[in-house]
Amino acid sequence: TSFGNIDVCYLPEYHLAYENVLKNAKAIMWSFENEGNKFCYPFFISQIKLTNDEKSIHTPYFDISSVYGYSGPLSTSVDANFLSLAWKNFDTWAKKKKIINEFIRFSFSPDNRVFAHPETEVLFNRKSAVFKLPDQKDKILKDLGPKTRNMIKKAQKLDLFVKKLDFLKHKKEFMQIYLESMEYNSAKDFFFYSDEYFLSLEKMRTNEISLYGVFDDKDLISAAIILKSGKNSLYHLGWTKKKYLSSGANNLCLFQASLDLSKEGFRLFNFGGGRTINPDDPLLRFKKNNSNELMDFFIGKRILDKEAYNYILNQWKEMNGINKSSINLQFYKD
Repeated sequence: TSFGNIDVCYLPEYHLAYENVLKNAKAIMWSFENEGNKFCYPFFISQIKLTNDEKSIHTPYFDISSVYGYSGPLSTSVDANFLSLAWKNFDTWAKKKKIINEFIRFSFSPDNRVFAHPETEVLFNRKSAVFKLPDQKDKILKDLGPKTRNMIKKAQKLDLFVKKLDFLKHKKEFMQIYLESMEYNSAKDFFFYSDEYFLSLEKMRTNEISLYGVFDDKDLISAAIILKSGKNSLYHLGWTKKKYLSSGANNLCLFQASLDLSKEGFRLFNFGGGRTINPDDPLLRFKKNNSNELMDFFIGKRILDKEAYNYILNQWKEMNGINKSSINLQFYKD
């Protein structure tokens, strides 16, 4: 609450949900205060493990990374002296914990790149689609563009309709069809969320999570989970039954969610990026067509202990017979 209007990804329930996905990672929030100024930094800490086809080695070193989504460091002050003191204390703590590198997924709200450690390499990663929500229904519809408006009309002509659902009552049905959708899209294992993951989402307050469903008569054919915090909202998970992919059901669902969020006072609806960094990624195109702006998503990389990091890199290369350096900071997780 000290940091005002923050992204929903900062919430502890969101982090604990992903703790069930990242089995060997622990969610931590490191914090620091000085003369009324506050600094906090939520992340996952993991022991670095090196593997090949034959063996696995647990090293004495650790890394940290932001939760899947949008977070990173926060501060109530941009004062350079305070931020320097905060990071100095953090680096002392990290050294004791044998943390040798960090990976950050920065937030849009707030744009927290200004709080990054001065040695952090901040990099553009990809475009993300966001809806900067106006407070007028007609303006929302106009912002969507002709193609998406036609899809919404198509869904309405098919007598499809949207209902806001009780997450607890419809969770199992959502999970079942979501997993079927992931199989259809040949998604990575990471996105096949477990029962424990959805149980963690249950712990979010009722004003922090919404489930929207699209119905064809009595059949639930499309659904979306929206997460909320402050004046920010996030399109978290969604699916549409294969039979209805061209019906406009998902467009209708997100349109209704946008209307409700605007009415409730939310000003940013983050749809996220594509499955890849390709600017023509099909998922990004869909999200772009259902929003009104593309924003730059940034990541951050930092090596805290270069000697230990190079030792890990050389050991991993030797184990896997690789000569060239990896472009990924946490190459051993590939």
